[in-house]
Amino acid sequence: MSDSTFKAPLVLAVDDDVVTLQLAKDMLTDEGFEVITAVDGDSALRLFNQASAESRPFDVVLLDVEMPGLDGYQVCERIRDLPNGRIIPIIMISGREDLEAAKRAYTVGATDFSSKPTNWLVLAQRLNYALRASAAFNELKRNQQRLADAQSATKLRYWEYDIEARRLYFLTPTGSLDALQKGQPQTIEALIELTHPADRSALEAFARTLTTRVSPISSSVEYRVLDNKGGEPSRVLLAQGRVDFSNQVYGSAPKKIIGVIQDITDIRHNEERIQRLAHYDELTGLHNRDSFKEKLEVALELNKAPQSKLAVFHLDLDNFKRINASFGHHIGDKVICSLVERLSNRLRLSELTEQGFGPRSTARFGGDEFMLMLTCDKEDPKLYASRVAEQIKEGLSTAFYIPVDEMAGSKKNLEIFVSTSIGIAIYPDDGQDALSLLKNADTALHNAKSSGKNQHQFYNNAMSATGKARLDFETELRQAIEQNQLELYYQPQVLASSAELVGVEALVRWNHPERGLVSPAEFIPLAEESGLILPMSDWIMNEACRQTKAWCNSDLKPFMVSINLSGMQFRQSGFRQSVQKIFQQTGVNPDFIGLELTESVIMGDPENTIATLHSLKELGVKLSIDDFGTGYSSLSYLQKFPLDTLKIDRSFIMDIGEDNDNTAITEAIIAMGHSLGLQIIAEGVETQTQLDFLRERSCEVIQGFFFSKPLPASE
Repeated sequence: MSDSTFKAPLVLAVDDDVVTLQLAKDMLTDEGFEVITAVDGDSALRLFNQASAESRPFDVVLLDVEMPGLDGYQVCERIRDLPNGRIIPIIMISGREDLEAAKRAYTVGATDFSSKPTNWLVLAQRLNYALRASAAFNELKRNQQRLADAQSATKLRYWEYDIEARRLYFLTPTGSLDALQKGQPQTIEALIELTHPADRSALEAFARTLTTRVSPISSSVEYRVLDNKGGEPSRVLLAQGRVDFSNQVYGSAPKKIIGVIQDITDIRHNEERIQRLAHYDELTGLHNRDSFKEKLEVALELNKAPQSKLAVFHLDLDNFKRINASFGHHIGDKVICSLVERLSNRLRLSELTEQGFGPRSTARFGGDEFMLMLTCDKEDPKLYASRVAEQIKEGLSTAFYIPVDEMAGSKKNLEIFVSTSIGIAIYPDDGQDALSLLKNADTALHNAKSSGKNQHQFYNNAMSATGKARLDFETELRQAIEQNQLELYYQPQVLASSAELVGVEALVRWNHPERGLVSPAEFIPLAEESGLILPMSDWIMNEACRQTKAWCNSDLKPFMVSINLSGMQFRQSGFRQSVQKIFQQTGVNPDFIGLELTESVIMGDPENTIATLHSLKELGVKLSIDDFGTGYSSLSYLQKFPLDTLKIDRSFIMDIGEDNDNTAITEAIIAMGHSLGLQIIAEGVETQTQLDFLRERSCEVIQGFFFSKPLPASE
């Protein structure tokens, strides 16, 4: 240590004799100490506390015994009671040389005792020795604490076994065995009593091996400890030990075994969880994709006989992405769990074995996809497979009632209907290995979905060509987004009273280089199913805002441009920031932008929807519910949404005047919207009769072919 950083040891010298004090200060200062003096016990305690508070505590105390008021013994006791006084060296000095004075000094906690008259040079050396001893002791305490912290972190404890006394000692508490406390000897038999019965023989063998050894080779054993309350395994321990030959007379038998014991419960639990995650779906507990493939390969190996048949089912829930988009993934997860429970319990798939099926396995491939494998060596496997498929579809035909938080403190059951499409491949006709069967079952599934959903289909060779065409179509759509083949058309929205243009709705079209304009009915479902809806939605938002800015810069009178939001897009984290960024990049005025969401999307997660809608309103946009009347609504929530417009779905408008129910619904929507202070837009207006009806009911804005079909921006 350099001279610039060295600090002299700080001494508190206490004596009622001021001459002695001054002499002590002069002599000890010459020996390299810094000395502060006190003439009585109260002053000494005050100085001691003050130094501790100022973060420059004393290193040693030199304390006279005979003083008026508090004597040296009392001062020593009080210093020892202070947090910073427990380990500080205290040297007491007395004019009495009797043994009783020294005994009492050590009894009250003195580190050393000296008699007067004082030899200051010798005392200085005793002070140095006390400081070195104190530093060594403090370092030992720190090392002990480090060791204790390391043991605690690794859950490691030391133990010894006295071979002659047959007693086991845990040098620190085990942390896992409440019955085995620090320093209390136990027998091996007592330890075995706390061990799981299945592990007792291993623990006995461990003990027997060590106690009969004549060499220091180590041994180890892993065992489970019982919960004293319920008799169930609570912890997993790893014990390691070896015979101790140290301090042993040559030729004599060893006297003890030493070792460590470690709590490895968390390690084993984590290993089990990793193993479980590697083979099972965490949400449902079903096999996962890899595990199912392994089981399928085993089943194929066991069913190589010519008459053996095996059916592989690939299930996919129809339109399940809309459930996630409308109600949130937490609701989607609840539907998945309810579905699995229904398949397991209500459909009693286990009874299929009694109907001629052999080994079976069910797996979740992720999301809303499931696999089912059934082996059969009786009759036509297609008949059995068809029966199972019908059972599955019938079991899903009734509604799922999912509890959701509605208002504060109340719950409501959300009624959700789910159907499934099923593709089936039969071994060996449709493939003789696992990969082929899985691929062909998937092909049959996509064919079932494209044929109308809620049905099952068996694989045939013709489907491969259809599946390839679908894959090609998806690839082309991906390229269309990347290569700017998409185009926005705009359908005018006019005032019902005057036909004045007040807005347009942006509608996406695909201008295919070979097929020409592709209908949204063909590519929007594919975009939603494949996930391409997100990059497509981003492109639509950017392009619509760019066009709006161009119109605002022209001579046209400003009007609203409405943009449809997909549920997946709306529920993305950071969606509000994405919209704001697009506004900034395009320079558009948000006052002329309207954002439209379907009724089912905004009701999917009402509380979060309210927060998101308010954050969008802060940007200055107008908000609208599209296709109102076709989804699930709660009027108690509807009035909380910061909406500007309700759009009546075209399905109600088309039969106005002919269908009494649709007429009544349209009138009710208009009246309700006006009562909430919302503007009403009617979609799909195609006749004068419809226009007259809507005008009479004070519907403000009309959209439909009666005025104009969707047009490119240039038109």
